[in-house]
Amino acid sequence: MARPGPDRIRSGVLQDGAFRFAVARLNDSVTRACLLHQLDGVRAEVLGEALVSTALLATPSKAEEKYTLSIYGRGLIRSLNADCDHRGHLRGYLRTAPENEWPTAVTAANLMAPPGIIQVTRSLPDRVVYQGITEFRLGAIGADVALHLSTSDQVETEIRTAVTGAPGRYAAAGLSIQALPGTDLDLFVPIRAALDAAEREGRACMDRPEEFIESVLGPFGPHLLGNQAVHYRCNCSRERVLNIFRQMSPADISGLTEPDGSAVATCHWCNAEYAFPPDEMALIIGGGAEGGRPD
Repeated sequence: MARPGPDRIRSGVLQDGAFRFAVARLNDSVTRACLLHQLDGVRAEVLGEALVSTALLATPSKAEEKYTLSIYGRGLIRSLNADCDHRGHLRGYLRTAPENEWPTAVTAANLMAPPGIIQVTRSLPDRVVYQGITEFRLGAIGADVALHLSTSDQVETEIRTAVTGAPGRYAAAGLSIQALPGTDLDLFVPIRAALDAAEREGRACMDRPEEFIESVLGPFGPHLLGNQAVHYRCNCSRERVLNIFRQMSPADISGLTEPDGSAVATCHWCNAEYAFPPDEMALIIGGGAEGGRPD
């Protein structure tokens, strides 16, 4: 079988515009994320589901628009963050309790067990931000994102995700369907039934979105409108780290340095490390020309 093409999301409408949908295949992005963060097993599955859900959440996005999904819990999962912008640049990371606190045979459902909160942030140009926060109830990221949108945004939503594989090669896919304003929600019943049937038949992991749209959503009159490439990409840089240092007090910066005066900053989104030698840190702390806080 030929290897599927690059990651992408196909989007469109169903039933003469009553619903909008998006179908994602994100094998490369999820595989890269898990390699960068050295994740496998249930943690890889959970991060993969978050990345797929966030990419679907951000489709379609307008220029300079970004969606961020954050989940905070008090159990095995402590925090999970993912974001995706209008260019299809996707990234994410998670933090869990130490493994010595885990019970045996942990599943993704155990890891994401409530209680917790889910936060969806929509960032627009000119620093305009919309944010919604609801309870994390179901312990399944796609289902909880759908519940959040249905309750917080009053947009009836269905999200299905699937993540399988092993380190070095994961398969990750997902589907979102939303009822547009004025739609009779009874029309959602046969659509959900078709999705349930597809999952029972093992068609949940959609390597080729076009085939899934035709075979499962075909009876509902899909009309394709968008085709968005997706890449796992972080926008961190050495200059961004310097800008953070420039806004900190000398005392706070000193607390981050090693005994020899050097410092290493690690990006939590992609694990990139930025090293700063002692002489550069001294300039930053002292407010020299190469760094430090502006006057």
